[in-house]
Amino acid sequence: MRSIMAVPWGLMLLVTLQIFTGSTSGTHVTSCDLCHDDAVCVKSRERGDSFINHELLSCVCSNDFVGDGLACYNIKLCSDSPCCSQGYQWSTERGCVDINECSLPDSPCAPTQVCRNTPGSFECLESSSSSRSGPSLHSVSFSCGNATCPSGMDCISLNGTVRCVDPCQHYTGLNDHWRSTNYTSPQDIHCDRDVNWQGWYRLFLGHTSAHIPERCLAEYSCGTHAPLWLTAPHPTQPGQIVQRSVCGSWVGQCCWSRTNNIHVKLCYGNYYVYKLVAPVTCALAYCAEVNGTDTVVSPTTPYPRPHTSASNQANMTVPTTPAHNSSAVEGQVRLVNGNSSCAGRVEIFHSGQWGTVCDDSWGVVDAQVVCRQLGCGRVLSAPSFAAFGPGSGPIWMDDVRCTGSESKLTQCSHQGFGSHNCGHHEDASVVCEAHSQVRLVNSTSRCSGRVELYHDGQWGTVCDDGWDLRDANVVCRQLNCGPARSALSNAAFGQGTGPIWLDDLTCYGNESSITDCRHSGIGVHNCAHFEDASVICGAQPEFNSTVVPPTPPIPDLIPTTPAHNSSAVEGQVRLVNGNSSCAGRVEIFHSGQWGTVCDDSWGLPDAQVVCRQLGCGPVLSAQSNAAFGLGSGPIWLDEVNCTGSESRLTHCRHQGFGSHDCHHQEDAGVVCEVLHNSSAVEGQVRLVNGNSSCAGRVEIFHSGQWGTVCDDSWGVVDAQVVCRQLGCGRVLSAPSSAAFGPGSGPIWMDDVRCTGSESKLTQCSHQGFGSHNCGHFEDASVVCEDPPSDLTSQLVCGQFRFGVGLDITHVTSLGFNPFSGNMASNNCGRIRVHDNVVWYEVDARDGACGNTLTINRMHAIYSNILFVYPLNNTSFSTPVTVPFSCAYPLETEGSLNVAIRPFLAPADGLSGLAAKAQTFMYLFNSSDYSGHYPPGEVYLPVGSPLYVGFYVALLDISFAVVLEDCYATPTSNPNSMRHYFIQNKCPTDRQQVSVTENGSSLWAYFTALLFLPQEHYQNVFLHCSVSLCNMKHSSCAPHCGSRTYRSVTSSEVLKPLTIGPIIWESPQRAENIH
Repeated sequence: MRSIMAVPWGLMLLVTLQIFTGSTSGTHVTSCDLCHDDAVCVKSRERGDSFINHELLSCVCSNDFVGDGLACYNIKLCSDSPCCSQGYQWSTERGCVDINECSLPDSPCAPTQVCRNTPGSFECLESSSSSRSGPSLHSVSFSCGNATCPSGMDCISLNGTVRCVDPCQHYTGLNDHWRSTNYTSPQDIHCDRDVNWQGWYRLFLGHTSAHIPERCLAEYSCGTHAPLWLTAPHPTQPGQIVQRSVCGSWVGQCCWSRTNNIHVKLCYGNYYVYKLVAPVTCALAYCAEVNGTDTVVSPTTPYPRPHTSASNQANMTVPTTPAHNSSAVEGQVRLVNGNSSCAGRVEIFHSGQWGTVCDDSWGVVDAQVVCRQLGCGRVLSAPSFAAFGPGSGPIWMDDVRCTGSESKLTQCSHQGFGSHNCGHHEDASVVCEAHSQVRLVNSTSRCSGRVELYHDGQWGTVCDDGWDLRDANVVCRQLNCGPARSALSNAAFGQGTGPIWLDDLTCYGNESSITDCRHSGIGVHNCAHFEDASVICGAQPEFNSTVVPPTPPIPDLIPTTPAHNSSAVEGQVRLVNGNSSCAGRVEIFHSGQWGTVCDDSWGLPDAQVVCRQLGCGPVLSAQSNAAFGLGSGPIWLDEVNCTGSESRLTHCRHQGFGSHDCHHQEDAGVVCEVLHNSSAVEGQVRLVNGNSSCAGRVEIFHSGQWGTVCDDSWGVVDAQVVCRQLGCGRVLSAPSSAAFGPGSGPIWMDDVRCTGSESKLTQCSHQGFGSHNCGHFEDASVVCEDPPSDLTSQLVCGQFRFGVGLDITHVTSLGFNPFSGNMASNNCGRIRVHDNVVWYEVDARDGACGNTLTINRMHAIYSNILFVYPLNNTSFSTPVTVPFSCAYPLETEGSLNVAIRPFLAPADGLSGLAAKAQTFMYLFNSSDYSGHYPPGEVYLPVGSPLYVGFYVALLDISFAVVLEDCYATPTSNPNSMRHYFIQNKCPTDRQQVSVTENGSSLWAYFTALLFLPQEHYQNVFLHCSVSLCNMKHSSCAPHCGSRTYRSVTSSEVLKPLTIGPIIWESPQRAENIH
């Protein structure tokens, strides 16, 4: 018999109480409020190896009472008359004690079942050796907000949002060697009481998935005093969550301490996940063991993942072996598990092995460095929480902090290689714009700037020798930026750095890539960077994050994520601009974006594949030459060559996505025969014979045919799913007995049982399609409320674009598809998703996506309408309209975030405020206005020309900047003594002032000679005030005669901008310098 002195004090308290009370046992509690009215709360101090001076509370029944302290029974009263409920028996030492029916000589369960004792009753469970298809009893459901999670899901917080998710896809790996049942070390004692248990866990022992034992365990095993084990078998049916009790073995008792219940789920892939809770005292810990059915995980591959992928995977760290890759070099990065080399989980090569980067402090600035190092385009988003799946092997970097100017990720600040406090569930990811060999930099738009070419892992420039519009056209086409407007030379957008890759370029203008043009050879040139070539293209679709100072960065409205359209999948096709869904311009979805198909080699076999993929009838014609109008965006496919038997267009031979030599005037089209039911899709529902689309007999489309639903078990919970699927309001009633008349044709569903959270009727439990014992007089019906007509929206008016945001959950609950919206011009604008809000963004430009522009004396007001469609938009339906407008001031003072009052707000719509435009004034160092002086003091010889430029950062190129007044002062105060160069829009002295550009674009330039003011060598400051003029409504270029200086527009004069000081060099100083 073990001595009391050998018992740890934390566990000795209960044993001591039993010794001294004789008939009363106590229960550890966290609060004395839990004790029975006839119990006392005993406080003591726990002393042990792990925790010092921890206060321990126990509930102990008073004298003349027995029980566990949570329930106390009067010994005298209960001895004379029954006090115990059914399933319990009286004990003079312990009170009402549960009857263990499972220990009776004749088991109440079938021979193939396992009996599980429960308080006051018992359960019969399928044995773990039985077929896994058998049911597991008592599946548990969790509430989440005002809803109940579907079976097998729990309410879990992800990225700050609480929602129902599958714990098999969102768990933490628990891999402690001491938890093994074979680990018995009395000196190495662990306790799970003070672990901060949150969420779900999967047990591992080494590289093998493990589970909690289902049997009584010996004391001091599993690295603890009292090892915890399951009192009942694990669930046998995947997909359900069940509740199980856990017991701790101690002092010869298998269930000496019963902890709180835990939850268990069997996952596809034959492993378990557990929702664990802290034991009530120390030292107790959960055990783990492995048997032949547990999954072995290879150390060189990720842990097994469920059949359904998820955006966030397990939090696990796996011992790795070196992944020797002879093609990788120290510090190289790659993106893994994305749909291109420019999207995925970030991995970096260090010490001969690939490893991941932790997402602590990870953001778009860090992600931009990865995009730059890989030669991809601008960063689109910086996802965290292993958005592209958890990696394996080492976690090389943590707390990465980049400034954004680094060329490699290793140049950023971090904790040191291998120093981290992360798991692979925190692996950082990046989504960049698709890789391109060419880019335009140092401009406010990705469609204008200095030309740079990516070669041999490095960006370099192109020399301007022989540079002309034909060369520029190739660059613009390659970037999908429309035709070239100008081909600039002499480093018009600033001098580049690094190699000069191309020289003496000769293009015909029809090449698909600049490298297809004739040139001297990569890296062969006789140029310097002051000869770097530049381009301005006609289209300005979006903005380039590679802008460098002094040009201002272009902000997005919100932190971005990939503009995925949740209703479209890779390779999906659609027909646009036709009179039905079976006729129109062919478009295919690739890399998160819709694009067109070139008509080169396009014929009837190719068109037939499109018709088949769309579920339309036979092909009628294969159209070319953009018969259904010109598309926009990328041209994804060219030289498509189908046999006609393919099921998908992507199965046909083609040049490769994005490889083409076409324009949108060559977009291919298709006309298919419209079948009778071609507008219906599998699982679609409709309500027939009612007075609206939200009331009537329920019919569902299956195997190409409409059929009814039997009313057996039919109720309002099932009807609510139909209302939700149709985009109607809440359910009003669920009539039976063919209340809207008997249907005809097949009866597709019977014994439908929905939980109420399903989005489609097919997701509910039923007998199987076509399996029923009904007649049409039992057809089920539904009456729903009509859908609401208004949506709650939000509006952001940015400097270069504005956006309308729709809350996904709210809009969906109202029966509308938040991803279905379009502006006044269909298929136009950008869609982003951030924080459960879908943002529809459009450029702040007249005509963009149907924008209308109105101008008054003070503001430019852009207006548009967002159209949003019901969830069941498979046939014609009227959308809800969300009108909105953004007002922009015509005056600016160079500072941002200046609030204005809106001038125009559409009725019942949204109106927004925009900041004043950013303005920039530069002092250039040459007559071609290329390089400019940095801010601060500038020393110039007396009589030097001043080359001055002024820029207003606007997207709408219909506006022009007009120089109103430009002058010099001896101090930074613009109101001090002035010397005018330009006054009332015109030069004051044509011999000393020359206006190069004024009133024709967003740039204005002039050159001026300035001599000593007041005969002293003193500082000079330059000031300019400008106005904005709309070139569509008036002539903006000033008409300056020889004697009068009159304004031609009524635009407001803006607050002056200042540069300087300019310090004149005296002849003596100049001589000393030179």
